[in-house]
Amino acid sequence: ILEEWFDKPIIEKDGNRAGLIFRPSSDGLKVFKDNKVKKDSSLINQLSYLNNIYNRLIKGDVEPKSFFDYNKFSKHFAYLDLLNGKHSLYPFNLIWYFNPLTKLVEPIAREWSSRSLTEIESLTYDLKDDMFVNKLFSDKNFVKLYFDELQNVSSSKYVINFFDEIKNDKDSILNILYKDYPYYDYSMDYLIRNQKYLNKRLNDFSNDIVINLDIGNQNDLKISIKNFGQLECQIHSLELNGKVKKVDNNFILEGDGEKHLILNDLYEFEDLSNIEDLFIKYSLPQINELKVYVKKILIPNNNIFFKNHI
Repeated sequence: ILEEWFDKPIIEKDGNRAGLIFRPSSDGLKVFKDNKVKKDSSLINQLSYLNNIYNRLIKGDVEPKSFFDYNKFSKHFAYLDLLNGKHSLYPFNLIWYFNPLTKLVEPIAREWSSRSLTEIESLTYDLKDDMFVNKLFSDKNFVKLYFDELQNVSSSKYVINFFDEIKNDKDSILNILYKDYPYYDYSMDYLIRNQKYLNKRLNDFSNDIVINLDIGNQNDLKISIKNFGQLECQIHSLELNGKVKKVDNNFILEGDGEKHLILNDLYEFEDLSNIEDLFIKYSLPQINELKVYVKKILIPNNNIFFKNHI
């Protein structure tokens, strides 16, 4: 839903049933057109339910998935990132719609908040200080949905296909604007620029994984894997001097976590006596289950030292 006017016709135009439109705040819910709500028994019941589950959400008594429509909010956040329109997420700009059929809350976007002249500097995912954003991203299922949508809007064909799809409507509106603003030019260059930032950020998450080769407590060779980010990391395999060893599928490294792989448990003595190349393959499944990163692990120059600890 895009904000035009908070009334029944705009809700129904978007294919939704008439429901409550409200703004969340520390003092509770501010419902728009509350005089009409008080005269409608159906809306009164909706408000009673909404107040109850909202208070339980704030207290942490219900999971976010029981309050938010994950599909709608994941798309909403990704679109805001593409448009650099996070102004919509300021507390005094939050406007939501309660869907009486799903009993879930959906976002209403503010189309004027896109900042085409301002360089994009962050993702919605970075706004962990916001209570509602934080609650949504606390659920791994929502994180996966969000990054799926972010992958979608950051693809090279997304903007082009979108403008091809709306070409007739866009041209019709531009013809009206040209009567008063003959030199008006709507460029999608800033969207392409924002897509470059989104793709860079998606790739940069792999740098949160830091991997080192070290000596363990039992004089064995171990690979230390540290996750300095919040996204899950799955280790797939190791490759030592061309020999590949698969790693257990359950080797998942949580955010801010650290795990170790003992090379002595995976390779024979003769393999470890002369380590020339060592690679590790891993993925960040919450961003892209299919994309696998390959990182070369630095081998210390004093290889003789390692031989003495095998």
